[in-house]
Amino acid sequence: MVMATPIGDDVDRVIVVEHGVRPRRRTEPPEFAEVADAWKRLTGEDIHGGTAHWISSFGDATRQVTEYRRGSVLLAGDAAHTHLPVGGQG
Repeated sequence: MVMATPIGDDVDRVIVVEHGVRPRRRTEPPEFAEVADAWKRLTGEDIHGGTAHWISSFGDATRQVTEYRRGSVLLAGDAAHTHLPVGGQG
């Protein structure tokens, strides 16, 4: 999946998710070249000449809570799983 959305003057939000590529644990954000490489593999377009203002990565979105109820607290629906940033609430 790829997505590019304008969010300001000459600024686009770029999201890249490669099917079949497992997210890896990171201690620092990816380099822009890594994002641009993935974009090129998926779209054929070269964005290497761009400038990143901010880069982050998001891990495995398949995780869910291990307990849905603890005492008087009940987790359900969106509170019970990890949100992808593309959805806006992440």
